[in-house]
Amino acid sequence: MLEFSDIYGINVSKSKNNRHVESENHSHPYYELLYVRSGNFTYFIDDEIIPVEPKTIILTNRNTIHKARLYEEGDSTYFVIRFYPTSLDDALSDTLLNLFKFRRFSVDEKDFSLIDLLFSKIYKEFKNKSDGCDIMLKYELSEILITLSRLVSKSNLNIENEHTPTVIEESIKYINSLVGTPEINEITLTSVAEKFFMSPTHFSRKFKQETGFGFKEYIISAKILFAKNLMHSTNYSITKIALMSGFDDSNYFSTVFKNHESISPRAYINFSRKISDEQN
Repeated sequence: MLEFSDIYGINVSKSKNNRHVESENHSHPYYELLYVRSGNFTYFIDDEIIPVEPKTIILTNRNTIHKARLYEEGDSTYFVIRFYPTSLDDALSDTLLNLFKFRRFSVDEKDFSLIDLLFSKIYKEFKNKSDGCDIMLKYELSEILITLSRLVSKSNLNIENEHTPTVIEESIKYINSLVGTPEINEITLTSVAEKFFMSPTHFSRKFKQETGFGFKEYIISAKILFAKNLMHSTNYSITKIALMSGFDDSNYFSTVFKNHESISPRAYINFSRKISDEQN
């Protein structure tokens, strides 16, 4: 379980690796900023495969499936900031969260020192937990987002918002379009491969290579995310949520959900409602 500051719901971490790293696929109800100081990643978010180089910021919206992989040996250093919407003043939240329509931001060389300083400052504040830490975290997060927003306005050249989808990304969009419909349980690796004019073996290998997911693993993740969104937005029973998400048996759904999220559906619903109450 991530440690967030008690009042403002902010978590900051710094990691350094010199070996191959692959995160578990996951989604969460908070926003995430990944600032890569050094190292090379491939990052999968929702339906897009993103290569990440040093001096890059990745913006991951809440309730979005994502997975990171370090694909080159050597030093890799990165900061991660995770935060809930309640971490921002209402007057700022709409403007700043518009940043999250983008997924990748390349930091210009002349702005690198400033960005590096801001992420280092907020990490030090979170780590030291001095008096007034919660207040400082809130304002330092706002400073980071305001700075990024200004850089975006100043130079659209640094925003990676134009992307030609690969065949695998197109196949993921197709899968996502079927989640929440009866057709999701009818598709197979073979049927999707044939739809995109690939052999099942080649499609399976390429799907894993580009996304880090196995085909079945991704479908389960997509179903679980759909279920989590229903838990956030409705008062449906667990049985109804299971059926709407493509699980024929609510007991099986509960088992899969707990294996995937390390928490039961009922506990997740209670957690989701607690977060919602805090935000209102």
